[in-house]
Amino acid sequence: MARTFQEFAAENLAGFGFSITAADIPEYQTTVDCMNKITEWTNSVDDRTWGIIRTADLSDGLWYEGYFESWPQAYQLFNGNPSGTYVDTKKNIITCLEHAKQQADDEPAGLAGGTGINEMVGEGSQ
Repeated sequence: MARTFQEFAAENLAGFGFSITAADIPEYQTTVDCMNKITEWTNSVDDRTWGIIRTADLSDGLWYEGYFESWPQAYQLFNGNPSGTYVDTKKNIITCLEHAKQQADDEPAGLAGGTGINEMVGEGSQ
């Protein structure tokens, strides 16, 4: 059975020290929309302001301004800057999600009628 984007994303995020279940990760496009909204805000911040907030935990502010409306569980990924800074945390989350999308796209779907390789050669073969 093919693994889902959500399963790959949860596994990839765990590799970076994040804790989230596959059930708490929405469809890929929803994660993209959420991260794009956050990135738009990030890109609007001037250099002087970044100098002030560079190491701050911005998760509460992003939450109260509605940046996690489409994916509420993303708040827990940002909370506390698990990757050290907001920018590094955001980059790591995006990297994990993009990699999960590629993994899911590369996952074999099985043969026509839903027959997978295990049914063709037997699970213990090789």
